Amino acid sequence: MLPALPSADSADLTGMAAAPRVQVAFSVPQGEAAPFTHLLWTVRDSPLGRVLLVAGQLNDAKPASPSSYRTAKPLITALHWLDHDGEKAIEEQMDSQQHQHTFAHLQAEQQRWAKGRDTQAPQLEQADERLAPLGRQLFSTLAVEPGPLRLALRGTPFQLRVWKQLLEIPPGETRTYSQLARSLGLKPQSSRAVGTAVGANALAWLIPCHRVGRSDGGLGGYRWGLARKKALLAWEQQHKPQSGGLFG
Repeated sequence: MLPALPSADSADLTGMAAAPRVQVAFSVPQGEAAPFTHLLWTVRDSPLGRVLLVAGQLNDAKPASPSSYRTAKPLITALHWLDHDGEKAIEEQMDSQQHQHTFAHLQAEQQRWAKGRDTQAPQLEQADERLAPLGRQLFSTLAVEPGPLRLALRGTPFQLRVWKQLLEIPPGETRTYSQLARSLGLKPQSSRAVGTAVGANALAWLIPCHRVGRSDGGLGGYRWGLARKKALLAWEQQHKPQSGGLFG
């Protein structure tokens, strides 16, 4: 279990948006040319632990003028909680673990958005100040930035279908893996493949993979920790009128 994880009714969660407004700006299947020259990143605190936020800078939004480049809005490509191993450790060890997780996630994200085997991957750039408005908008109901959070997705065609279908699950509701398969026009036997695609989601909280569980009522998996998944589900249930069971 995650150490000191806030409960669903904790004051630390009262300012968290139940359903972040998101918009898929575009999706790029693996194997096709990716549009980013830079991947900007920052690490921020959230009500459920520290998160790594990664956002891509579009090619056509990076002209010769550095000032114009700085004003173009990036698109969110990944959001990872950094303490998903859930192991209690002294502060120095936790910092070391989170540094390792950050580096591993950034390397994976850079390779995921590489344009091809023989072309240069997007450059990584720490951009704490530039990504601060997006960071404030992620979890707070008091965000000052208007409009939805704009996402960029990259995966196999099947993964992209699954992730977009996850966005159709309303906040406070849940689906089983077999229900999700049926909503995609697939047979229930495809639920294992669907579950694998759900687990490959790199956008915690924004692509709500936490809203999918097993048909027997179990939570199923969650790459950022089952304790965090349980807290998210409980909090969303409490903020949904006349909520019922989780995975009934």
